[in-house]
Amino acid sequence: AFDHYSADELVTIVRLQAEQAGYVCAPETLAALTQLCEAVPRDRTFGNGRFARQTLEAMITRQAGRLARLDIGDVSELSLLLPQDIPALLQRSGA
Repeated sequence: AFDHYSADELVTIVRLQAEQAGYVCAPETLAALTQLCEAVPRDRTFGNGRFARQTLEAMITRQAGRLARLDIGDVSELSLLLPQDIPALLQRSGA
């Protein structure tokens, strides 16, 4: 059994996983992730690494959908994760 990570530790995990995958989290994205991680319920079924991985996967999926609707002029936008890429469902439910 592992203790639950703090919100800051979970944000660090998401940020590092994002960087390893070639993405960058904007400062406002990190702030929004902190709020999400502070609000997520941590019952006995909560998984630190699973939560971080699922959050990042959902963000990447939403970012792809957001970018598909834009005319991208700056290729750096392709790797930038923004607060709107954090799924509302995750923000509300912590799931």
